[in-house]
Amino acid sequence: MHIMLKQLIKNYFKDRFLITKVRNRFTPSVQIGQRQLYHYYRDQLRKNQLPSVVETGFRVFSQFEEDGKLLFIFSVLGMNNKVFVEIGSDDGVNSNSANLYFNFGWRGLFIDGNAASIKRGRRFFDK
Repeated sequence: MHIMLKQLIKNYFKDRFLITKVRNRFTPSVQIGQRQLYHYYRDQLRKNQLPSVVETGFRVFSQFEEDGKLLFIFSVLGMNNKVFVEIGSDDGVNSNSANLYFNFGWRGLFIDGNAASIKRGRRFFDK
């Protein structure tokens, strides 16, 4: 009973106050810095002086520096279609595609088996 109550309280606060946890990820400096990095990688591609993908990782929304690696990869490949499908995305906020969605205008589908996570994600993205 105690564990269930604790989980209910945790989910309530997670649902209602998720924006306070992630609001620093939406600052203009984050967006500008990533745009500059995108253009830097494009320039390095033209000069044939690309860094190793291992050196490009950073976190904004992802858990393990996937945001930086994906930015690097799509800077090199190009961002033409800007569509993603992410399986196992939890609420979609702390995911590999959220940075592309929020900072680069991508659209797509977040898929997860946890109904509470999907509900939290819908509430967050509807704002």
